[in-house]
Amino acid sequence: MTHSLTPDESEFIETMGVVSEGDGLPRIAGRMWGLLVVTGGTLSSAEIAELLEVSRGSVSTNLRFLEQLGIVRRMAKPGDRQTYFTIRDNPYSTLMRGLNQRVIANANMVRRTMTKISDPEARDRLQDLATFYEVLDRSYTAALKDFDAYNERAAKG
Repeated sequence: MTHSLTPDESEFIETMGVVSEGDGLPRIAGRMWGLLVVTGGTLSSAEIAELLEVSRGSVSTNLRFLEQLGIVRRMAKPGDRQTYFTIRDNPYSTLMRGLNQRVIANANMVRRTMTKISDPEARDRLQDLATFYEVLDRSYTAALKDFDAYNERAAKG
């Protein structure tokens, strides 16, 4: 074990778990995300399990979930058979793009449904929902543009 956590790091990790759970993610996934943010390096699943005091099975399941979201990536170290994990480059752009794709898919589903519903009041409610998704889409698109510009500036130093 190469890293011990400070009380402030531990508090951040636990808070990330609660925040992530509030966003619909598993709490452990949020805690792992927080851990990888504060440690900044690469950790094996065994190290993650030890630092967070959770089972390796839970770590494995939630690392796959974080990989699918585009937040973490697997790494190997020469001469070492373990797999390591670290935060991906620009994980937040990837995460935001995934959210926006789901918003667009939801808006399209609502629009398709509107063509099949004859009740005018139901169509009005569906229109409100479609508008909600359209506003989110525009907001995410603008936020992504700003975030990508920030990343470009940061890369230039």
